[in-house]
Parts: sequence; structure tokens; C-alpha cells
Amino acid sequence: MKQLAVHFTSNDDDAIEICTEYWKLSAPGKWNNTVAEIARLYGIPSHEVSQLVKESSYVIDSTRLCRLCSSPYIAKVRSDMPMASLVIGSNNSRSFVCEKCLEADRTEKEKQKAAEQALVNERIERYRSELKERADNSHENATSVDDLPGYYAIVLLALLKHSGSETLEHIEPIDQNPVDELAPSEKMAMDLLNDLQEIDIIVKSYRSPSGSLLVTPEGEKRYYPLGVSWEVGVFALSKDNIDLPAVYSWLNIHLPRKEFRVSAWGSISHLGRKVVLEEALAYLNLELDRRGFPEREGEKTIMTLREALSHFSLSQLCWIISNQLRHVSDRHRQGQSYGLPHASNQVISGIARYTERAVANQWDVTRFKRDYDQPQSVISRVIFNHILKTDDGGFHYNLDELFSQFEEHNAHLEMLESIKDALDS
Repeated sequence: MKQLAVHFTSNDDDAIEICTEYWKLSAPGKWNNTVAEIARLYGIPSHEVSQLVKESSYVIDSTRLCRLCSSPYIAKVRSDMPMASLVIGSNNSRSFVCEKCLEADRTEKEKQKAAEQALVNERIERYRSELKERADNSHENATSVDDLPGYYAIVLLALLKHSGSETLEHIEPIDQNPVDELAPSEKMAMDLLNDLQEIDIIVKSYRSPSGSLLVTPEGEKRYYPLGVSWEVGVFALSKDNIDLPAVYSWLNIHLPRKEFRVSAWGSISHLGRKVVLEEALAYLNLELDRRGFPEREGEKTIMTLREALSHFSLSQLCWIISNQLRHVSDRHRQGQSYGLPHASNQVISGIARYTERAVANQWDVTRFKRDYDQPQSVISRVIFNHILKTDDGGFHYNLDELFSQFEEHNAHLEMLESIKDALDS
């Protein structure tokens, strides 16, 4: 019986003997002894046999040639040897890539990756330089904080409270705050950032973390709004010195004053209603997702929620949503719906029907507590807690009833009515 050509890397006679026995064939494609039998024969543990063989010998498989350098395959243990290779004289040549060639390929790919990364870094650094120059220009054309329109003053204060750096030199990325949410939804947070960015109250910062800025090989500049840092183009004391702590202090002190509420009531009312509507939509989709139903954000859904909020608080609407979802979910499990999209649509229809009946019958709708997974956002806290001095008033109170308590609200309505009369005449 022709045997495999064993090559030894050890001069130890016992090791050579064990390796010889290990690689011995009894017939084409069959080993003479099992590893367990060899271990018993030489009085050593089975796991040490393979380790000793691996360290002391190897077999060349001439049926397998490296497709890159044509060197033969080297087997160090039996599991490395395909059964076809044990048939002596087999001409069934099978290619592979040897470890040396694999290492050379890995090294080459690492060099290419490093070169590509160097080009990426170079493009990003040029982008950072442009952002630094733009930030300097924004400082030269900065807006005085007491000239900010009410809407932008509210949003900027919320942004500073949410993501202002510890030293208040700039604004950190929104998504790096693991505790608070700037707005009820990611979409609204991005809208708020875009609103401030459009009039250069904030500009993308050269301090943005790696990965949040991207420049394509074609030169197209991209960024992730919630992942970049921001510079603020607003000053409080001197245009020559952007003192962000002074801006923050001014906003924090001025916004709760009645003078601000009077001048900015339209913005307070608009933004407050937008926040509450967004919270209602976020809670609806949170509950739909928990039951595996498709999310809703179309005009029908928005109009249904807005109508309910004109009669009830968000706390009560959350109960209505949860109540309708429970009923629809039960009917869906009983096969009384035509799939998940239909079940999701039934929830919206149910909310509309319940709102109509509750208003007609003057029902005292149950109030919910805030869901643990949907805490009050920072923009909500600025409006309802800080400016209006209520405890999460946007959740616990119907907004028409809450706003009617403020003289500036009634004055704002009278002004709108007079404008409408003037236009009609």
C-alpha cells in the first residue's frame, strides 16, 4: 500500500513515530488507525495527538495547487485533507489560494483601503476648512438675540437646552443626547434644525464628529443633520464676541416674561399646537408598532388627530387611541379585518367616531399618564413648562382651554379677527 509522503519538522524520534502512524493509510481513502487508537497506543490524551502532529509534521497534497502561485496545498492535520486526496495517484487537481498569497492579498487590500481613506480624510478636512470659514463669516453677520423673532428664539433655546456643549461654545450633535429628545419625532427635530439653518442662526460646525460629514469622490458634500455639530450666529452683548452663555442666559430669562408672550404669542400658539399634534401622531404610531400594525401619517390621520385635539387634551386622546387599538386588535385576531393595513385604517376611523360621540354626549373621557417610551420633549418643556409655566400643560390640558387663560391669546384672536374683517371689506 503506497503511503503519503510525510515531511517532519521535528527531530524527536517519538514524535516522528506518532506522526508516521497518524498519516498511515490502510487502503486508498482510509486511515490505518483512529486518533483515539493512536492515543491509547502511545498513552497520551487524544487532543494532544493532533496538536503534536500539527507541530511536528505536514503532508503535501499535490492534487491541490494554489491558483495564484501554483504551490501545492499543505495539510497539517487529517481534517485538512479532502478524502479525494487520500486516493494515491489521483489526477483530480483542485485549486486553492495558499496562506502566503492570502496574506499578500490582505496586505494589498489594506494598502488600498488606507490610500482611499487618506483621500476621504483629505476631502473631509477641506470640507471642515470651508465650514470654519463659513462659521467665521456667520459670526461677522450675526444677529442680536433680542432681534430674534419669537419662533426662532423658542427653537434656539430648546436646542441649547438639549445639545449645548458643556462650555456653551457650540451645539453638540442632536443624536448624542441619550436622555432627552429635542422634539416628539425625528422628522420634527430635523425640521426645527432646517428652520434655524435657513436664516443662518445655526451653521454646520467644523467640529462635527467623523462620520457625520461626507464628501463624495465627485465633490458632492453631504451631512446627517442629527449627527453634526452646529455653530450659533447669534450674539447677546457684542457682535465682535459671540458669547453663547450670554445668549442662553438672555433667552432663558426673557422668554418666560409677559412681554415676550405678548410679542410672540402667534409663534407660541403655532409651535405649541404643532408639538402636541406631533406627540399625538408619535404615540399613535408607537402603539400601532407595538401591535404590528402599519404606521399612519397621511392627511386623513392628521385631520382626525387635529379634530380630536380641538376637543380633548393629549392625555385624553392617548386613552382614545389606546382604547380603539385594543378593540381593533381584538377584532383582527378574530379575523374581522382584511389584513394589517385595513386594521390600521379601522383605528383611525374608530378615533373619529369616538370623538364625534364623546363630543355629542359630553363624555368625560379618561385621562392617560405619559407613556414611558415617549417622555416630554425639550421643545415641549420650553413652551409649556418654561414659557407658559405649566406642568406639561400640552399633555394634561386641552390647548384651547389652556391658551384662553392668557390675555395675549385673546388679544391675538381679536387682532386676527380684525384683519379678517378688513380683508372682507
